[in-house]
Amino acid sequence: EISLEAIFQGGDGSSVEMREVAKMALRDATAAGEAWKLVCRKMLDATEKKYKSEHPAVVWESDSTNQIFAEIEAFIAQRCRDLLEVCEGQQQFGMKKEADMPCFSGVRGPEIQKSLIDIQRNFERHISQLRNLSYAVLDVKQTFWHDDYARFKKGIKDLETMLTNIISGSFDLIPTVEAGVELLEAFSFLAERDTVKRAVERKTDGVFGLFLNELAMLKTLFNDHKKAPPISEGHPPEAGKAIWAHNIKTRIDTHYKLLSTCHYVPSKLAQREEAFPAYRTLTSALEQYIQTTFNEWKEKVESLRDTLMQYLDISLITRVQDDENSVLVFECNFSPELLKLLEEIRYWTRQSPAGLGMTVPPTVQDVQLREERLRIFRENVCVSVRAYNHIVLSLTTEERRLFAERIAFLDSKYSPGMSKLLWSSKGIVEYFVRDCAKYAGQIQKVVDTFKTSVQSIKANCAIIASTLLVKIQRKHTYPMHEFEKAQKQHRETVRTKLQATHEQIVKTMNIVFEDFKKDYLTSAEVKREWGLFVDKVEKDIDDALRKTVRGSLQEIARAIIGDSKSGDPGQLFQVSVVLEGTRPELQPTILQLSQMINNVSKDLITVINVIPRLEQALNYQDIAEEEQQATHADSYYEVISHDNEILKVMVQIMTGMSTIQEDVTKYLFLRWEKYNQVHTLDKDAYTRRFAKGKREMWQFDQEIQKYKDQVSLIQNEETTTTIKFIKVECLP
Repeated sequence: EISLEAIFQGGDGSSVEMREVAKMALRDATAAGEAWKLVCRKMLDATEKKYKSEHPAVVWESDSTNQIFAEIEAFIAQRCRDLLEVCEGQQQFGMKKEADMPCFSGVRGPEIQKSLIDIQRNFERHISQLRNLSYAVLDVKQTFWHDDYARFKKGIKDLETMLTNIISGSFDLIPTVEAGVELLEAFSFLAERDTVKRAVERKTDGVFGLFLNELAMLKTLFNDHKKAPPISEGHPPEAGKAIWAHNIKTRIDTHYKLLSTCHYVPSKLAQREEAFPAYRTLTSALEQYIQTTFNEWKEKVESLRDTLMQYLDISLITRVQDDENSVLVFECNFSPELLKLLEEIRYWTRQSPAGLGMTVPPTVQDVQLREERLRIFRENVCVSVRAYNHIVLSLTTEERRLFAERIAFLDSKYSPGMSKLLWSSKGIVEYFVRDCAKYAGQIQKVVDTFKTSVQSIKANCAIIASTLLVKIQRKHTYPMHEFEKAQKQHRETVRTKLQATHEQIVKTMNIVFEDFKKDYLTSAEVKREWGLFVDKVEKDIDDALRKTVRGSLQEIARAIIGDSKSGDPGQLFQVSVVLEGTRPELQPTILQLSQMINNVSKDLITVINVIPRLEQALNYQDIAEEEQQATHADSYYEVISHDNEILKVMVQIMTGMSTIQEDVTKYLFLRWEKYNQVHTLDKDAYTRRFAKGKREMWQFDQEIQKYKDQVSLIQNEETTTTIKFIKVECLP
């Protein structure tokens, strides 16, 4: 039975199986029709023969015979053939599961995938038109089928053209043979119709052409550079040449295997017949080059038979000059010739897929057996050398003098490696390396503690330098007594902070000294360098204190004078205008403010009195008193309070205070002159004179109005005025 549903159905698994059954049914129907025609023709031929024998005078009409087979011929020769082509279209363009679709790589992969899906959707639109026909498709009397099938066939031709264009475009920009083979595999898997298969076969020539071009390029590269090949960094000279050639061979081997195992590639192909012999020729040349290079290296090795073991009869380490730091350091003294030989052996004998897999001559087999042991020795010696060098190079010149005794002790532990111990020594090398690593680790801990302590001291000095000894709130106006009180409280807070910070510095210095106490007592050089180190810390503390004092005074100066960034100073102090008798005066006066600022400036410097000199604060408990005797320097306060830079800032402050006196005097004079008559007028005498005079009523009104107007003018005057850094209030 022919199932039209199976022929027109989509591409899931069950439908594919049903379609195969339907195709088999169509072929069986065609065969049955042909067999029926054959039987009928035999029967008709026999009937015709008998009829003619019995009725020789009657003419046999053959046209009626052809009419008998017209319908069966239309069914098997046309309708079944058309439906078989529909099945083939389903196989080529029908919708497939995602798992049944090949994966396309590269930047154009998603684009190809989308184009194939679009083709499948277009085919689904065409097949749905046949699926939804209203008449019986198997009825040969239904002539509408011819038009419907013609439209379907035209659509199939268009889809074939689209698919072949996609195949052609996909191969235009393939970068490598691998990409080309992947596309061949993918499209060959999809190709069902002969037109599509021929399109894929045409592109096979292009992939083999790409392989031929690569062979030609690599052959030219090999011929141009085989005398002096570009050796990768880290590869030895001789084995590096062979590895270079081996990498070329590996590359073309990979492509050859891809092409030779690609089962979709036709066995008889002109490009294939040309490419594979070219591959074998180049491979043979590369193998011969590798073997020749190996033979040449063997000859060189044979000449070293008598001197080979002498490479091990040298000391383990040696002294060299570090040019950047101008200091002597250690260096691993392993023979570079032996190291190069071991590298050559390792690469020649490596058995991995990327290795050369050669067998070294007996001359170097003994060295080869020692390779791992020598490698471990060399790495351990290098670790010890790096440990020593890290200690020495991490210290400055002054710090190396401070660590002179420790470095000398470490030198004594390393000295056997420069004279007695050789690479051929047995057993003792391991002990030497362990001993060096042990003592280098101990000294490294001391160095780390010292470095950490130095950084801690610098951090504490930075805290001191960033601490202000005065506190001035921005956009806040102080009455004089409030300012004095605020600064006094702030000085107490800062005094505690500075004292705690300095104590932390002293504690750190005592911890550091514990590591140098023994050397301090036994070495004059260490004692001298420790003293210089203490002096350096003293200077750092001194600089930090100078910076905080100078910064604090400059903070006051900016509040009084202003600076280039903020411009004019803001309102810092609040004063009032009061009448002393008949004269206006400021309360507090400018002189009182100046004295207060001068006292605050001096008092803030006294805060650093809480920080003693290190020579007084350090605690050398186990050192004799005569070792502690030193010339006591002046205190930080005594030195800094007389510093010229500090005195200059104080002069600026007092100059700023003095310059405001003229502006205040001018302000008070103008105010006094404007209303002088009000203050100086003898009110009793004026009243008596006014009472004795014979005045009219309107004159009284006029005089009263005059004083009312003056009262109004006075009330409209500004009660607050800013003069530089002073806010003047004239409230009653």
